[in-house]
Amino acid sequence: MPLHNLSQTKNMMGLLRRPTDSPVYAWVVVGTFITNYSLIDISALTIGLLLPDIRDEMGLTATQLGMISSAVIFGNLAFEIPANVWLSRYRPWRVASIAFIASAGFTALNGWAPSFIILLTMRLLLGVAYIVCKVPRTLVVLQWVPRRRIPLANGIIFSFIDSMGGVGFIVIPIILGILGDWRLTLYAWTAITLVAILAWLVLGKDRYTPEFRRGMESQVGSPIRTLIKYREPWILGFGIGGTIAALFGFNSFWPIYARDEYDLTLTFSGLVISMFSLACTPGKIAVSVVPALVNRPSLVLTVCGIAMWASFAGLLFTDSGLYLLLFGCINGLSFCFIPLKMTHLYDLPAIRPRELTVAVSLMFTILWAGGFLGPLVVGVIDDATHDLQLALFVISFGTLSLSLAGLHLKALGKHTPD
Repeated sequence: MPLHNLSQTKNMMGLLRRPTDSPVYAWVVVGTFITNYSLIDISALTIGLLLPDIRDEMGLTATQLGMISSAVIFGNLAFEIPANVWLSRYRPWRVASIAFIASAGFTALNGWAPSFIILLTMRLLLGVAYIVCKVPRTLVVLQWVPRRRIPLANGIIFSFIDSMGGVGFIVIPIILGILGDWRLTLYAWTAITLVAILAWLVLGKDRYTPEFRRGMESQVGSPIRTLIKYREPWILGFGIGGTIAALFGFNSFWPIYARDEYDLTLTFSGLVISMFSLACTPGKIAVSVVPALVNRPSLVLTVCGIAMWASFAGLLFTDSGLYLLLFGCINGLSFCFIPLKMTHLYDLPAIRPRELTVAVSLMFTILWAGGFLGPLVVGVIDDATHDLQLALFVISFGTLSLSLAGLHLKALGKHTPD
């Protein structure tokens, strides 16, 4: 081919590729990924709304219900770090595609499960697929978002995830009310996720910028050494772990408590729980862009931990719909710290892309340990005392670990690798 024709061909190819490098298309890719991630998040975490019907159909104890709720988290707990070390080597688009499809399949199999053991197994497998969804999340952001925009991007991303989660807690009871069966509800949700997966398969792409390539190529040795290189993932993990224990305990058992003690419908309980997610959006944007908050993560964590405990406790001592919604909103605002935890890790000195995925996975492994234990602790205390209010009140104190983490980060000062 003549050189001038070759040059023209390259120019044409450059023009064809250029739209995929635009900021708008970057948000198309990130948005499609986060939408799919959010739908899988809803599949995994809204099980508490279905537990009353599952309990009635299968005749399960509170401990068994806690096991079903925690099973999806066990996959996160067991495979978060290994999955990130191993799968961070592969194309994020391919890893995400496989994970999304597997998650949809296991959601459908959750609805099919004919017994407690099979349902528990399907929940475990959904947890494994769920954790694989998280591996490309960090890399997709690094591929498509300029470094200076990452704090704002994290605020938008986690606000969107939580808003979608809040919508899920509203939509799932509506679907359940229309279809009248928890199994059909899971089948319907699977159909919705398949539509979003198709959009990802068509629109999702990988983008290898020079900065991203340099970060990947500069990795010397295994990124597993990140486990001992930085202290911040450990501090944040243990701090947030207590809040997740309380959150998952309430997500799983508060709808049962509200129905039995307050005679509330699952639709209204879902609305209250949705406030945990919907109300936090303004706060997450604020802590991502307001310098007084961005630069004071320890203060934000300390205040949020105390406010969260007060809101969880409030849900146990009033049957007023207005107050329940108010406590739900306060709880949601208390989760405004979420973008700060991620941005704090992105800003660790000299951290490389694969090391970042391991740092994030370490933090999430520890906090998922809280998510795994939360419903189990509530279930065991309830079975032992026959007092669900006491069980939920006990788990609510886990949120104070976030305040302790904030104080620890303040004492640590400027983060530096060991």
